[in-house]
Amino acid sequence: MRHALFIFTILTLGCAAETGATSAEDELHAGEPADAHDAVVAVVHGEGDDAELCTGTAIGPYAVVTARRCVGEGPLHVVSGDDARFGRWHEVESVLDGGALSVLVTRTPLEQAASPGFEAVLEDDAVTVVGMGISGPGGSEIGVRRQAEMQVAAVREDALWTRSDGGSLCYGDVGAALLDADGRLLAVASPRDEGCTRTELVRWIRVVSEQRFLEDAREARPVDAIPIQDPPTG
Repeated sequence: MRHALFIFTILTLGCAAETGATSAEDELHAGEPADAHDAVVAVVHGEGDDAELCTGTAIGPYAVVTARRCVGEGPLHVVSGDDARFGRWHEVESVLDGGALSVLVTRTPLEQAASPGFEAVLEDDAVTVVGMGISGPGGSEIGVRRQAEMQVAAVREDALWTRSDGGSLCYGDVGAALLDADGRLLAVASPRDEGCTRTELVRWIRVVSEQRFLEDAREARPVDAIPIQDPPTG
């Protein structure tokens, strides 16, 4: 219960000033609940009033990839489950930094993991976006994992942009997962707007741009790793 109250408090304080009068249809967080994507988790950085929420994706038994800007000084936790207020908390033992991405190494094993997708991505491809940002009008369902369908608008070597079709990313969706039809992780959200972006295009870091780093980092283990007979795979 302490963790549930903690995350509810920090998210409410962090977003109360920005809720405003917006319709649910205008934002990504009005998408469908994402019960099927257990590899997508919440990342909580800091404590008290200074705590921040991001999204991450488990890519190994102890490894969670997120946007590097979600990582800073202070305690880090990964929260698994479809509602961050009542999920399972995992302490982060160490952080591995790549370029624009970081991998968090948890002390306890994660329930599920997604496979990185290093295949080509084309303009106009249909993709699924999954994040832990505010959901519901006025942030009434804070930290709930939700998904929405988007379309790839532009592709570069290290990044891509999705056409939001009237939706958006919101607080807590930095580090969100962009998945293909098979559930493979193609990219990690790194929007330029820290809040509820209203821009037409959303920027993502392609995992293929840091392929070697991620292939090594997904095998990371904590110092006192718990033996796993059947590692989670996606």
